[in-house]
Amino acid sequence: MTKRSDRRRQERAAELWHAEQEWRAATRCSELLAVETDISDRKWRLFALACCREVLALCPEPWHREAFEQTELVVDGPNPAAPCRGNSQLWDTYNWSRRWGAWDVWYVRPHSHHSLQSPGEMAAERALIDLALWLEGKRSRHQIFQNVLLALASGDSAEAVQEREAHDVRFADVLHEIVGDPFGWIDFDPSWRTSNAMYLARIIYAIQDYSLMPILADALQDAGCEIGDILDHCRAPGAHVRGCWVVDLVLGKT
Repeated sequence: MTKRSDRRRQERAAELWHAEQEWRAATRCSELLAVETDISDRKWRLFALACCREVLALCPEPWHREAFEQTELVVDGPNPAAPCRGNSQLWDTYNWSRRWGAWDVWYVRPHSHHSLQSPGEMAAERALIDLALWLEGKRSRHQIFQNVLLALASGDSAEAVQEREAHDVRFADVLHEIVGDPFGWIDFDPSWRTSNAMYLARIIYAIQDYSLMPILADALQDAGCEIGDILDHCRAPGAHVRGCWVVDLVLGKT
């Protein structure tokens, strides 16, 4: 029994080592999505929202944005699929997708609520549909991401393929922004959660005002934090999204 347990621990350690190497070698988001990790469902939901936010402007109907914003408000709640059910038009589209498949819904849905014309617009709405399906456990995050790529650059031309590849690389940064290093460990001292740092982190998370990130770095440093990864991330010029791993770390979210 002990030998079997030891062997299993060794196998698990080897699996983690290989997964970490794959993660660190990956340059595209599609490659990162294929790596076995312990990233939480909440983090994946936030990544899916960040992806869909990129194509929301391509969805012309008001209910598209309403459904997205309702989902965004409750992403941390116990039932993140609830806002989809509360939006009758998205839920109608969603139910047709469950019955016929998201790719075929355009041809079989008896009453259309949209006026979508381009393949990009159709892929963008499919991404929102897949978000609803995924929250219900009926789709994978991979399908959401692929539809987002198609929405941003549809078609089979060499230019479209190159554009999708560029977005694939860019979204790797978005995923890193949300999950940080899933194979690393940061010893975050609870004493760094001062009233000032917590106030700033809550404001940043609530209203997504990332201009406050350098001020959050100052507050953490004043509290005694000297971890370069944390302070550098707060002060870096790159874009931040909801679920930023540093903000979540301060707030104690996983």
